[in-house]
Amino acid sequence: IRTHTHPHPSQSITTNPPISRCQELNNKNQITYTHTTHTLHHTMKKMIPTQNREKQILYILSILILFIFGFNNYMQEWKLSHPTTKVTSSTKDPPRERTKKQQYHVEVRHPPEGVGVPLVYEHIVDVVNRPTAPYPPGRDDKKKGKVRRRRRRRRLEEKEEEKKEEKEGEEEDAEVEDADADVDVDADADADADADVNKEEDTDLNDLIKPTTDIDEKEEETEEEEEEAEEEEEEDTSDNTAIPIFWHIERSGGSSITRVLGSCLSLVQASAIPSFYNHPLPTMLSVARISDQKYVTVDLTAPAGIHHAKNTGLLTTFHYLTDLIVTHMPYTIAQDLLDGEHKGRLFVLLRHPIHMALSLFNHLQHLPQHHPQFDGTLKNMQIHDWVLHHPTFPDNILLRTILGYNHDPFPRALTEVDLNTAKYILKTKVIIGLLEQKGPSMERFMNYFMWDDHSPFQNQARVDECMERALHWGWYHKSPPSDYYDHFRQEVMNEESSLFLLMKQKNMFDFELYEYAKYLFWWQGMELELD
Repeated sequence: IRTHTHPHPSQSITTNPPISRCQELNNKNQITYTHTTHTLHHTMKKMIPTQNREKQILYILSILILFIFGFNNYMQEWKLSHPTTKVTSSTKDPPRERTKKQQYHVEVRHPPEGVGVPLVYEHIVDVVNRPTAPYPPGRDDKKKGKVRRRRRRRRLEEKEEEKKEEKEGEEEDAEVEDADADVDVDADADADADADVNKEEDTDLNDLIKPTTDIDEKEEETEEEEEEAEEEEEEDTSDNTAIPIFWHIERSGGSSITRVLGSCLSLVQASAIPSFYNHPLPTMLSVARISDQKYVTVDLTAPAGIHHAKNTGLLTTFHYLTDLIVTHMPYTIAQDLLDGEHKGRLFVLLRHPIHMALSLFNHLQHLPQHHPQFDGTLKNMQIHDWVLHHPTFPDNILLRTILGYNHDPFPRALTEVDLNTAKYILKTKVIIGLLEQKGPSMERFMNYFMWDDHSPFQNQARVDECMERALHWGWYHKSPPSDYYDHFRQEVMNEESSLFLLMKQKNMFDFELYEYAKYLFWWQGMELELD
C-alpha cells in the first residue's frame, strides 16, 4: 500500500514499495479470518469455561442420544397404532382385505389339518348352515299353513268361475235350441221322439262323466300339493328345529345378553329360575314370569337338572315353550340333552381372560355370606396370593369348559392337541361375540337367529331403548369397584408387569384361544355376512 505523508521538514520522506492486487486481497482475507477466529474463541471462553467444557459436550451428546431413542420409541408406537394383522395359517385360507375398523394386531395360529370335532358336538349345527326361520318351528309352520290355505282358496275360486262360465254357455245354447224348436213347429213326431231319446242318452253320459272328472280334479289337487311340499323341502336345506344355546361364561357380560333376550325381545329362556334355587322343580313343565322375564321351569346349571329337563320333554313334548337355552355347560348339554332329532346352535360372548379373572376376584371379595360361593379368606387376600395359591383362580376355564374337562375331580394337563380341538370347535360350531364389541355382537346374534324380525304388535322404540339400557348404560350384576381393585387393575393392564405375565402364564391356552376367537369374530362377519 502506498502512503503519502507530510513529515517534518527535518525528516526524510519514505514510501512503501508497490504490491500487486492479488497480494492485497490475500492480506484482507487473512486479516478477516484471524479476526473472526479470535472473536469466536473469545465468545466460547465466555460461554463455556475451560474447566466445564468437557462436561458440557457430554451433556449435549446425552441429549442427542435421548432424542434419538425417544424418536425411535415414538415410531414404534405409531406402527403399533396403525397395524396390519399377521395371520400364520397351516391351512390355505385366502387373504382378505380389511377395513380400518376391522384391523387388529394379533398373530393367529390356525388348527392344523386333520383336526376334527368331538362326537359330542355332532348334534350342534355348523355355523355356515344359517337358519331360515326363527325357533321354535311351530311359528314357521303356521305361516306355511296360511300360505297353503290361501293358495287352495284361490284354486277353488278359479274352478267355481270356470263352472259358472260353463253353465252360462249351456244356458245360451239351450235358449238357441228353444228358439229353433219354436220355429220348427211342424216337425215330425218321430224327429221329436228321436231328440228326446238323444237327450236322455246325453244326460246318462254326463252323469257317468261327472264323477270321473271330479276324481281327476281331486287327483290334480293332491299332486299339486305334493309338488309344493317337495319344493318347500328342497328350498329349506337348513335345520330350523335346532334350538339356540347361549354359552354363558361367568364374568363375561352374559347377564347383559340374557337380559336383552328376555326383557327386550320377550324370549322365553330355559336356564334356571332365580326363585327356584334350593327348591324342587315341578314335574310338569310350564313358563314362569319373574320380573320382566319368562323362564321355563327347569334348571340347566347342573347335570341332574339337564337330565330332568330331558325326561320331562323340554325338546320334545314341550318344545314350543322355550325360545332358547342358557347354560354354563355346553359340553353336558350337547352330550345329555341333544340327539339326532333335536339339535342345537351354539353362540357365546367372550372376554379377555385377564380381565375376566380380575372381575371374578373383585366379585368373590364382595359376595354376601349367604351366597354359595362365599369364601371368608378372600376378603383381605392379595391378588398375587389368589393367583398363585387359591383354587378359585380360573385355570384355562374356556378350554376346559368347551372340552368337558371342568368337572374332572383332578385337573388334567392340557396339550396343544386340546388347544387345536377347541379352536376347531369355535370355528365350525360357535357363533362368536366379544365383550369389547358388545353392541355389534348382539346385532349379529339377532341377525343370525332372525330375532330382528319384530312382530307388528311389538313396540320397536321400546325395544331399542331397552337394548340401549341393557348394553351401554350399565353392566348387569356388576360388582362395586374399590380403591384396591383400581390399584391392581392398573398394574395388570401393564403388559410388562410381573402380575400380568404371571396370569398370562397360568392361562396361556385361554389367552391364545381368545386371540383366535378375535380372528373368528372378523371371519364370521365377512363369511356369514352378519355385519
